Amino acid sequence: MTLQESLPEPVGMSASQLEAAACYMKEVVDLGALPLCEILVARGSRIVLHDRYVNPRVAEQGFELTGDTIFEVASVTKPLCALVVMRQVEMGRLALDIPVSEYIPEFGKVGKGLVTTRHLLSHSAGMGDLIDGPPPTSTEELLDRVYDQPLVFEPGTRSSYSTLGFEVVAELVRRVSGEELSKLGDDLFSSVGIGQTHFRARGESGSASAWRRHVLPLFDRDLVAHEDPFDGEMEIHPHFEYITAGGRGCSSAADLAVIGQMMLNKGMYGNVRVLSPASAERMIERQFVWSDTPERMTSSDRYMFLSKALGWMVRGEALYFGGDLMSPRAFFHGGAYGSRVLVDPEYDLVLVFMTSTWQHPVTGEEGIQVPEHVNDFIKIQRVFANMVYGALC
Repeated sequence: MTLQESLPEPVGMSASQLEAAACYMKEVVDLGALPLCEILVARGSRIVLHDRYVNPRVAEQGFELTGDTIFEVASVTKPLCALVVMRQVEMGRLALDIPVSEYIPEFGKVGKGLVTTRHLLSHSAGMGDLIDGPPPTSTEELLDRVYDQPLVFEPGTRSSYSTLGFEVVAELVRRVSGEELSKLGDDLFSSVGIGQTHFRARGESGSASAWRRHVLPLFDRDLVAHEDPFDGEMEIHPHFEYITAGGRGCSSAADLAVIGQMMLNKGMYGNVRVLSPASAERMIERQFVWSDTPERMTSSDRYMFLSKALGWMVRGEALYFGGDLMSPRAFFHGGAYGSRVLVDPEYDLVLVFMTSTWQHPVTGEEGIQVPEHVNDFIKIQRVFANMVYGALC
C-alpha cells in the first residue's frame, strides 16, 4: 500500500474533529507559539489531513511552506539511521549483539569492550548524550574523543539518552559497508521514491548539497530566522555541527509519512521491500524490560528512561510521551527542533508534525509572549495528537 489522499469518513475518521485539530494548529501558529508548522495525518494508507501554516511575522521575512520544503529533523534522524543499520544486519555485515569493538577496535577502550550495536540503538550502552570539553573541530575528532571516554554505567543495565552512540553507529556502518551513511541513506530512501530525506555527509558544509537550499532555517522564540544556527547567536550545542546520525538529518512531512507507512506495512512500501517483516517488527519492540520500573517512571529524569526500541521510542507501560491516547503498540520519535512522527499499528495511524524552532526562553522585552500551556512544541504536539486520536470513529 502507498499513501493516497482521501476523505476522512471512508477510513473511519471524523472530518469535523480533524478540522478542529487543524484549527488548533493554525491558532497556535498565528499566536506566535510556533513560527510555522506542517501537519500530516494518515490512516489505512489514506492521507486525511495535510496542512501548512506560517506565522505572519515569518511570512514577512520571506518564508513559506511548500511541497519542496525540507526541515532539519534533529533526533528524528535516529530512527532513520536505524533503518540503514537493520539493512546492514540483513545483509550480514554486522550483528546487533556482536561487540562494536570487534568492528571498531579503538572503540573498545576504557571499558567499552562489551557494548553492542543493540545497546547503542536503544540508548543502553552507558554513554553520555554529548562529549565533555571544548567543541571538536571535526567528526573524526569527535569520534576519537568518544573512543577515549569511559562509560557512566554498565551496558544493558539501564538507559540514558545518547546522541553520541549514534555517531559510533554511523562509523560502524561506514566500516562494515565501505560507504558513508549519507550514501546508504540516499539509496534506501530513493528506493521508495522519497527524495527529501538525507543524512548530513561527513565534513559537509551547510550549503554543500543542492537539496539544502530547500532546508528551512531555525527560528528563535521571537520568530527570527537564523540561517546558520551554529554561529553562536542561538544556544545550540556546538557539537551538533559535527553530528551525522544522531541529529543532523533532514526530511519532509511527506517523506516521514512514507517511512511511517512503510513501518506499518512491516517493511514494505508499494511494491518495494525495504526491510523484512522480521526486521521491521524487531525495530519497534522494547529491548529491555527494566526500562519502565516504577522508580524510573516517577523520577525527575523519567524521559531518560523512556522505553527504547531500535532507533524508535515506544510507549512502554506507563509513559505516554508521544500522546495521551496512543495505544500500547505505538512507536514514535521527536527532535529538538520540533519534528515528530508517531505511528500506531493498533489504529493504522501515522501522525507527522513538523516545525523549525529552537525554543529557549526569550530574554528581550519585545519577545513573543504566549500562554504557558502552549509555551513549547512538546505541549502543542501532545494536544494535536490527542485531537487526532479523538477523530477515530
